[in-house]
Amino acid sequence: MRSPIPSYLDDVLATVASDKTGELANYIPELAGVNPDRLGASIAMVDGELYGAGDVNEVFTIQSISKPFVYALALADRGFDKVLAKVGVEPSGEPFNEISLEDESGRPLNPMINAGAITTHSLVGAEI
Repeated sequence: MRSPIPSYLDDVLATVASDKTGELANYIPELAGVNPDRLGASIAMVDGELYGAGDVNEVFTIQSISKPFVYALALADRGFDKVLAKVGVEPSGEPFNEISLEDESGRPLNPMINAGAITTHSLVGAEI
């Protein structure tokens, strides 16, 4: 049986492609220079099957969307208790680039802001 996923991806991209609202983030050089007409979506299944639609052969910068994936890797590599000892899980409501640290320990409050994401990256991979 042929998967319906490629058709779903095509339909989703067709639905959103005409939305030209918003502006490029000119405060981040990598984002300021992108072509706003490029649009792609990819899905990697747990069995290794890859699906894509649109401009999937273009290079896109993923910026902060990498943070939850790195956090998941850190949890897999170190476990919740070791990760929590270094990075909190409090919702910050702060901008992504806010330096938001616990007063007593200096521990970043949230893995989805840059201070927490940098710390989380240090927890990925084999312990040294």
